[in-house]
Amino acid sequence: EGPDRQLEVNVQSANVPDSLVYLFVHTRQQLVVGEKVPFHNGAAHFKINPDFLRGGISHFTVFNQQGKPVTERLYFKRPGQRTALEATTDQPVYGTRKKVTVDLAVPDKTGTGRYSDLSIAVYDAGASVDPADNDIFSYLWLSSDLRGRIESPEYYVYQNGPQTDEALDNLMLTHGWRRFRWEEVLTGKPVPFQYLPEHEGHILQGNGIGKRT
Repeated sequence: EGPDRQLEVNVQSANVPDSLVYLFVHTRQQLVVGEKVPFHNGAAHFKINPDFLRGGISHFTVFNQQGKPVTERLYFKRPGQRTALEATTDQPVYGTRKKVTVDLAVPDKTGTGRYSDLSIAVYDAGASVDPADNDIFSYLWLSSDLRGRIESPEYYVYQNGPQTDEALDNLMLTHGWRRFRWEEVLTGKPVPFQYLPEHEGHILQGNGIGKRT
């Protein structure tokens, strides 16, 4: 990050003729930056305003003039102020298999509720071995965009300082080219689901056998 708060992306190669090079930046499958610059004397330079980037992990992918991805780098931007969420239940204690009513509200600065897209998950709080794994914010901002298990993701999300920034940069360096294959994305063909989404209930399969009389 430069002194003028610009992210500098430098691309170098000794075997590429003078041509155009493209930079594609997306955060959670949404395009945030798309630029092209001339590749001259084995180098190309981009400057990106970090204010354009969304919170969480952004994928910086460089394409050559033929549209082939040649290198990728991940960048993490710490999220800003978290959305305040208020949750209340109609009873403090419930019996086995009793109906639970939960009211959720997302108040704004004036205290008035505002529209939000929310989801809820229920789990046994005593079943988790590592309490840090319960942090949904660390999962959404960081872990969900990386493959494998990330040890102590909340450390990278909430801590600030040179040591943490260096560790975070090393973490981003070890990922990339892992979440999906650009070759499959650029074909325009839909990616088959490994597990079909069950939008209207469970999908059941079986064989019907009639009893002979």
